[in-house]
Amino acid sequence: MKLSIIRGGGIAGVSTVTELDEGALSAGDAKTFRAKVAGAEPGLSAAGADSQSRHPDEMQYDVTLSDDQTTRTARVSETALPEAVRSLIAWVDAHPQHTTRVVPPGGSS
Repeated sequence: MKLSIIRGGGIAGVSTVTELDEGALSAGDAKTFRAKVAGAEPGLSAAGADSQSRHPDEMQYDVTLSDDQTTRTARVSETALPEAVRSLIAWVDAHPQHTTRVVPPGGSS
């Protein structure tokens, strides 16, 4: 399983792409990763309902989960980010195996 988080928006319009691949994790961390993903999935499934009420300079998150069978993406604004999704993102950000790159305004991810 692979998780990709694209954070974009804000005043500067710069986006960052953070990725974590389960294959790069130890067995214990992979188990924790899967548990965090499972806990966040209901919030990701419900994401998008707030897209009409988004503020112009608010950060936007595109969270993509990929495995052997499927790829699914949820888009959610900073203010509507469910706590379980926020916790998953924080865990990924703190994990040393994640990668992050910056995408300039108008650039592709």
